[in-house]
Amino acid sequence: MRSVFVVSALLGAMVLVGSTVLAGPPAKGKAKPAKLAKAVGSAAAGKVLLTKEFVTLCGGCHKMGNLGSGKMGPNLSHIGKQLPQAKILMVLKNPRSVNPKGMMPPVKRPMKQLQDMSAYLATLK
Repeated sequence: MRSVFVVSALLGAMVLVGSTVLAGPPAKGKAKPAKLAKAVGSAAAGKVLLTKEFVTLCGGCHKMGNLGSGKMGPNLSHIGKQLPQAKILMVLKNPRSVNPKGMMPPVKRPMKQLQDMSAYLATLK
């Protein structure tokens, strides 16, 4: 029985390594797709945080409802229609992983706050 397990594990590893080798490295000039983080958080806490701090955090470039200028970045009033929470979280944490030519800086907040903000933004439909 043990030998069946060992053989199965080895075959699985060979398939995994073989598919990685056959796929090869990404083409030059093309970034690897970023992995989506697990999206969790409290939309209620994110709403409180963003309502209080949107203008200083994001409002110089973005608009959300009647807050902010929206002069450079996209309007976030309905961002939940366009992006899932995991993608919003990724943009907050590392914007250039999603848009390498973008100008948005990372939002320097603890992960819990980023999760809460992304949970709230995902509800804006």
